[in-house]
Amino acid sequence: MKVGNFSKQDVYNLSRKAYNEGN
Repeated sequence: MKVGNFSKQDVYNLSRKAYNEGN
């Protein structure tokens, strides 16, 4: 499933990366 230009896996990776950088 595509959401805009991002796949679910892309969204997951980006959110996890942001979470890791936030700590």
